[in-house]
Amino acid sequence: MSLSNRERAAQLDEILGRGPPSPTTPASPSPRLNRTGLQRPTIISASSSRSGNTAIPAPHVSSPALQTSFPRPSYLDNSALRHLLHSELPPTLPPNRYRFDGSTSESLSNPSIGSQRKRGPLNIDSDDDDTDVSVDGRESPSVPRLPNAPTYLRLPTRWSENDRNTALTIGPGGRELFFQGLEGKESAAAARTNVSIPPACGIYYYEVLILDKGTKGYISIGFSARDVRLTRLPGWESQSWGYHGDDGQVFTGGSELPFGKKFTTGDVIGCGIDFTTHRAFYTKGGVFINSVFNDVGAKAEIFPSVGLRSQGESIRANFGQEPFKFDINAYVQQERTRVWRAIQSTPIDVVDDHFQLPPGAKLPSLEPGSMRENKANEPPRKTLKRMNELIYAYLVHHGYSGTARAFRSHPEKEEEEDKEDLAVASRQNIVRAVLSGDIDTAISETSSKYPEVLEVQDGIMLFKLKCRKFVEMILDVAEAYRKEVEASGKQGAGAGAGGGGESEAEVESVVLPSMPPPLAPSSSGAPGSAFPTLGPPISPMASTSNGTGGPQSHTETPSYQSLFLLARSYGQLLSTTYKDDRRSSIQTSIKRASSLIAFVDPLRAEREEVGSLAGQGARNELAGELNRAILESMGLPTTPALEKMYCQSVAAVTVLGCYGVGAAAFADTRREFLED
Repeated sequence: MSLSNRERAAQLDEILGRGPPSPTTPASPSPRLNRTGLQRPTIISASSSRSGNTAIPAPHVSSPALQTSFPRPSYLDNSALRHLLHSELPPTLPPNRYRFDGSTSESLSNPSIGSQRKRGPLNIDSDDDDTDVSVDGRESPSVPRLPNAPTYLRLPTRWSENDRNTALTIGPGGRELFFQGLEGKESAAAARTNVSIPPACGIYYYEVLILDKGTKGYISIGFSARDVRLTRLPGWESQSWGYHGDDGQVFTGGSELPFGKKFTTGDVIGCGIDFTTHRAFYTKGGVFINSVFNDVGAKAEIFPSVGLRSQGESIRANFGQEPFKFDINAYVQQERTRVWRAIQSTPIDVVDDHFQLPPGAKLPSLEPGSMRENKANEPPRKTLKRMNELIYAYLVHHGYSGTARAFRSHPEKEEEEDKEDLAVASRQNIVRAVLSGDIDTAISETSSKYPEVLEVQDGIMLFKLKCRKFVEMILDVAEAYRKEVEASGKQGAGAGAGGGGESEAEVESVVLPSMPPPLAPSSSGAPGSAFPTLGPPISPMASTSNGTGGPQSHTETPSYQSLFLLARSYGQLLSTTYKDDRRSSIQTSIKRASSLIAFVDPLRAEREEVGSLAGQGARNELAGELNRAILESMGLPTTPALEKMYCQSVAAVTVLGCYGVGAAAFADTRREFLED
């Protein structure tokens, strides 16, 4: 039974979630209705504008607000290359701030920078520490950027204005398509999205709501390559694949295959591609139908594509702007598990000290249904031995001496390994001193046990440690100032800072007061240095009256004024000592460190370069550099082999994913090995 215009309009309102008009709304002249009962505003199509003909009106459909970008759909978080996938806009961080394992340079810093600051030796054993930070301060291996590698990959977000048949009109949100051509066998019109699908997704999925099936329901949903003609429905041409609503069949290259049920107005059809198998799959109303086709996207980049053919047909696509009907997250997680299990079942052997496939071994299958066949392979004894050696070397490198003892493979060499433990402990103490801000201890211990480290490259490491000590002294000033403000009951400002009652944000960049001439250098300095040590607490600059005529007793902690004098004196001596050093990095470092004195609380400064210089991240970086310098002086590798293997695997996965190997998206080394 055919529906009247009003009934069709009411049906579409129900699909779109629009309620009936309010009874209090004043009556208005009846608009001109199309065959679906919807108002027909004038929208200029590409064909009419070029030909000069009268504009063809298109149905008015309530459209979601135009979105130029939207968050990456959550199912794509399962991809190892998720950090490269963006819905529209490139990342705000410059390329050199991104690492190939998905993290940024900020992730190496303490996330609680500015909240607390602790100074002094760390009373932690690295083997019992609950954090993932090793003794050189790094959370995970830093993977350098590869030359010419992309920093982001765009995801489809809308139908392309240029890559569409002129008989199709795009709605204002960029997601709707309306057929405006003449009906006939040769009247098919197709459109593709604004960008192709990155294989780095691993699995890509979108959904289409059938707003109106039109007179015949000749709607095709699927994929097509860039050079496929837009005058043909998806599936009618080579390198195109489509599910047709009028008969429920699927097509590719003109060949027809039985598949599923027909679809009509109000149905939601989901369409996905699994790049690990290069097969497509479809859903209807949130229910999985089946996988179909082979070699989808294996020979060319592909785009989501929809074709319309009869009057009144219209659709709306969902590329992730809204929640999907189908539980695509669970589906992708299942497929990721399948691929990762196949990777784990790959047999390995050690041949000439290299890991490789055993002779005659085959790679496991990535096809669905192969999970039972892909059983874990027990590595040969010599392979396990080599793995333990890699783990042991990594633990020793980063100072996890207690855990390293569990991996010892030569009990008979206990005396030799005890000496190794002592060396690890010594290096560990030095690195931890830097991590905790106790630079005097770090310099003293390094000078005593590894003096050559402080002498190489004209003493560059010694300079960096001294410069860091200057920063720590400035932070001591800021900490003492904050405590005095809190003690006086004022919020974020004191008389010495040039005002009272100001908020913390307002005094963030207030310059500390001028002081008398700097103190003379202390006779007792750090080893190899004429600079004064921070030493035990000192008394305030001068005693003041307590109101009774007698001098006020000195506090046990130094005042921020006295600490400021010490810091300024140290900074001046540092500048004087290196004034003739022509290396630009030396002078730049001194200027940057000196600039911190202008901030009441450098750790909480809004300026990024200030926080990064003062915060825990800078300690971590210096500790790692000192650790590597000590290892190099001992003739040991500066980067453990296991860490190199991790970095190599991340780089390989990234390159493979960017070059179209879909299975690489589920070889997520960071998630599988470093995250809980």
